[in-house]
Amino acid sequence: MRRMLVVSFTFTVLLLSCALFESNSFQGEWEMVLEGDYSGTTVFNIDDDNNLKGTSVVNVNGYDYDVMYKGKVSEEGDLTGLIEARGQQVGELTGKIDFEKGSGNWSAAGMTGNWKASKSGSNNE
Repeated sequence: MRRMLVVSFTFTVLLLSCALFESNSFQGEWEMVLEGDYSGTTVFNIDDDNNLKGTSVVNVNGYDYDVMYKGKVSEEGDLTGLIEARGQQVGELTGKIDFEKGSGNWSAAGMTGNWKASKSGSNNE
């Protein structure tokens, strides 16, 4: 019986530790809303190494462009990234995120604006 209690307690502590790690992590799927000279929404992911990666289709002046977002988030939550279209860098993202939301600025192809992001499953939108 005592051994069963110890195993149960250990298992519970491990589960709680994993849950805390997940909520205090940048990792996961995020939704970003772009505003300014262009308005749109995109989804990106942050992996275990805090690398950011996402894609979307952007319509500018009646033309659709496949756009890739990629970058890095520092341990402090500073986000820096590139915006690419047709294999070439066309813009940049900068900003700050915490474990649930973030905001910053973007510029691309002569356009500028702000962005806001929230982690999927977060209640702080």
